[in-house]
Amino acid sequence: WFVYPRCKYDQLNNPYRRYCLSRSNTARTVKKILALKQACRLDNLKVLATDLTFAPELTAWLALQPRGHDMAWRLLSKWLDVCLAKFQGQPATLAAIATLHFWSTKDPNEYLFHFHICWLNYLERQVFDDPEHGQTYELGERPFPINEDGKRVPFTKAELAQLRAIWKRIQRNFARFHHIHCPSLEGDGEVDIHVAYYDLNTDRGVAGFSNRLKYMTRPPIVDYAKASNNNPNYPWPTERIQKYTTKARTFGYWKHLKTLIGELPTSDICKLSPLDGQPMKYVGRRTREEILEHAHGQLGRLDFRKGKPIRGLLIEKDLDTLKALDYSTYPNAGWYKAHRYDPGALLAPQEPP
Repeated sequence: WFVYPRCKYDQLNNPYRRYCLSRSNTARTVKKILALKQACRLDNLKVLATDLTFAPELTAWLALQPRGHDMAWRLLSKWLDVCLAKFQGQPATLAAIATLHFWSTKDPNEYLFHFHICWLNYLERQVFDDPEHGQTYELGERPFPINEDGKRVPFTKAELAQLRAIWKRIQRNFARFHHIHCPSLEGDGEVDIHVAYYDLNTDRGVAGFSNRLKYMTRPPIVDYAKASNNNPNYPWPTERIQKYTTKARTFGYWKHLKTLIGELPTSDICKLSPLDGQPMKYVGRRTREEILEHAHGQLGRLDFRKGKPIRGLLIEKDLDTLKALDYSTYPNAGWYKAHRYDPGALLAPQEPP
């Protein structure tokens, strides 16, 4: 069994509500990509995952600008355009989805501008242009090259160095235009770019892609909740952390997936396993006691770090806390509605009258 807590919340910015919402959006995206693979017969479909990190000086400067996020997105568009022109070999369109994070995972109150990007290894190319019948396109694979050590990878070491050089040059030009002093961009040092890939022909690859999307689209309030739970004296979240929605932007033919695959059937609405990406069967609601009995008193936990699963067992202290919970003292829905404008009460609920 995979057990998902059923919680009541009244605030739209409740961390658990925001977390669940991002997960549901992720499942729909994964199903669309798998439907595209089947509809267009993309036998070797892979997803490339790339992380782009801004220089510390640019992060500090962008954080103070009213339209700092828009400026960051424009830099990403430039990088994608240059990279595509460099590696495609002929006019083509890529498919990518990206999110902008302005915070550090370990310390959400600390600024760290960076992008998470997923793109497909198939490019859309025009193969026919008829004035009467319109244009015809096809999806062609960009084969993975063989690295210097003989392994087939998304980019060779030389190509990856070029990607880093392009990102560094774009940031340096931006810094000079806005008169930002950036010592970290001077000299021969490389900037941070990390690349991985997921093979959608394997269950492990599908699960990895799904978990990667969840990591990309989570809002900062989720990381803040984890940090504040571990540190009771952690500072209060800023308004930006509370309201940021981590909206994904799509590029290329990713924008037109519905046109390529049509509407997904409603029968496909179900949760996907976080371990193999396969649809899971809903078995209904279960009480705490039923779950503990089914697990013979041993409950596992599953967390993810940058899309990679981290497993473990609940320790005895966690189990004792779970067993000791008294749901009768928790506020009911009417109590939440009566105190919806009282942030202090919502953060530390009292027993209902």
